Amino acid sequence: MNPKLCQFLLALAWCLGARAENVIRTAADLRSLPPEVADQALTVEMDVVATFVDRSKRMLFVHDGSNGFFVGASDIVMCSEWLVPGQKLRLRGFSQKGEFLPVVIANSLENLGTGVLPDPAVQNSMETILAPKDCSQWVQMEGVVKRVAYENEGVTLCLQVGEYRLPMELPRNGHFGTKPKLPSYLLEHRVRVRVVAATQFNDQRQMSGRMLYLPAFEYLTVMDTATSIAPSPLRRVDELLLATSPLNERVRVRGVVTHSVPEQMLFVRGDGGSMRIDSALAPDFKPGTFIEAEGVVTLFPFRPGLNAVNLREIEQHSSPEPVRLNYAAERKSAEQFELVTIDTTYVDMRQTSIEAQLLCRSGNALFEAKLPLKLFRDLMLEPGMRLRLRGICELEIDNPFGIARLTKVFTITLRTANDLVVLQRPPYWNKLRLLELLAVTGGAGLLFAALSWVLRRKVAEQSAIIERQTTTRATLDERQRIARDLHDTLEQELSGVAILLDTASQQFETGNGEPKKSLGLARQLLRHSREESRSTIRDLRSVVIEQIGLVGAIDETVRPLAESAGMVFDFATDGTVTRLPGTVEAAFLRIAHEAVANAAKHSGGRRVEVCMAYGPDEVSLEVSDDGSGFSPDTAPNDTSGHFGLMGMRERAARVGAVLQVAGQGCFGTRISLAWSHSRIEKHHTPS
Repeated sequence: MNPKLCQFLLALAWCLGARAENVIRTAADLRSLPPEVADQALTVEMDVVATFVDRSKRMLFVHDGSNGFFVGASDIVMCSEWLVPGQKLRLRGFSQKGEFLPVVIANSLENLGTGVLPDPAVQNSMETILAPKDCSQWVQMEGVVKRVAYENEGVTLCLQVGEYRLPMELPRNGHFGTKPKLPSYLLEHRVRVRVVAATQFNDQRQMSGRMLYLPAFEYLTVMDTATSIAPSPLRRVDELLLATSPLNERVRVRGVVTHSVPEQMLFVRGDGGSMRIDSALAPDFKPGTFIEAEGVVTLFPFRPGLNAVNLREIEQHSSPEPVRLNYAAERKSAEQFELVTIDTTYVDMRQTSIEAQLLCRSGNALFEAKLPLKLFRDLMLEPGMRLRLRGICELEIDNPFGIARLTKVFTITLRTANDLVVLQRPPYWNKLRLLELLAVTGGAGLLFAALSWVLRRKVAEQSAIIERQTTTRATLDERQRIARDLHDTLEQELSGVAILLDTASQQFETGNGEPKKSLGLARQLLRHSREESRSTIRDLRSVVIEQIGLVGAIDETVRPLAESAGMVFDFATDGTVTRLPGTVEAAFLRIAHEAVANAAKHSGGRRVEVCMAYGPDEVSLEVSDDGSGFSPDTAPNDTSGHFGLMGMRERAARVGAVLQVAGQGCFGTRISLAWSHSRIEKHHTPS
């Protein structure tokens, strides 16, 4: 049958039975409840006898004559001064599944007077000692007391039963005063105890160990006495547990204390090496104290130790010097429990409730150094520090054979804060700080790049706006100037022509005067007006600059002048073409137009070359032909109504440019125009 189905049917049966009877009356019924049924808070009512009571921890174990179980009584236990082991009780409460076996949460405990503890089950074999079913049972066993200590606000004994060592705890309950006196006389004695066999468990309801609860010292009987023990022989540390040594040998050893933990253990350097001595008698021996310890030899990893029943101070020596520990070398059993020193690098720290565990690196390997937490709080350690440590070396078994030379794991127990010396502070620029600096620098660089990109974009946008506004303003200014020129020249000259024609008409009608002369003057004014109109039209053509730029405008408007005269037109540019102020570009276009027009009309040449050169600070125009040429000094003035050299010079001067004319006989003519950005403010002329 399916196990899960069986479990379900069993739970169902218990539910039906419990609801039919409506109450649990025996410990056997309680212990057999499945966890999911016990957790339904079934009613419990039964008469029991208390087997273990610890009011300080609110713990209560009871027994109904056949089986035991745990009772969660909380404040009821604390307030019931009459509650002692052997007390008969009427227990009322409800069930819970517990963490290993079902338990009872008490609603009330009724005192029924003194009861009788049941005869305990004798447990002397491993099968009975560790049987999970015996959890919370009242049992009897024999063993040897190997350790006595004050722990968890009570007395704890370590009972050796066969090959197992079981912790055994006594309650305080006011039996021992504020702090109980340790029963060190029990060390290495065989005793018989009647105890509650409690269970250590995990979070999956599995047994992980056994814990004994001794109700009081009257439930402990010493089976042997120390009166029959013969004087113990004095042994060297390296003579313990040799092939010829008897089992459970009782000996005396002597040595200098390297470290002591009061009421727990000593570390001693004696003849032949160091060793650990466990004893509840251990006082706070200072390092350097020469002592004699008597007890039974016991096993520790890699070398023997001692369970001491007597400790005697002989004399005070100077504090022993530590032995240098070389991490790279193979481990030796002589290093176990030895006072050593090692230089290392501090890496990190882990903290428990009682100690700080310093993670250190030596070479490529890590080990731990332990220090009491109260001492660590005064230290200011940083990762990367070079430290010199002194303390007790303890090797740990990390191989299946327990061979020291194969061992890599060890710990160093520091005794005081003076056992830690800082040799070297870490460099300020460590890996972490460099990474932080790189992160900050990289972030700042990215931010700066982003801001620069935004700023460049804004500057480009504003520059484009300013350039458009400047071009538009220059165009408007030029148009206004041309309008003024038309008004001031063409209109006035046409008005003069009208007056002359009226005069000539009157002269024809009256016969007075010289009408031919008036008509000649009118004809001359009309001719001059025609030339001025052509010039103005050329000025208006500068609008093409706005559309295709200065270079394109020169090529489009000047080339037809040369080609219509049968000349070869050669146009070239040099440098990176950039935009110039509107008035400057208009002046360059008009001067180029006039120079090519003059070459086409007057030079008689076959070729004309135009070159625009753009430099970083200067822009130049050069127009040259291969015609007859002339001398600029002997060139006629502008008396014929043509634009001429004088007009070109005036236009150049208006924009702050320099015009040069070179003409030598039959070598042709070269006209050059240069304009510099640095002279724009100096020669700026408002339109």
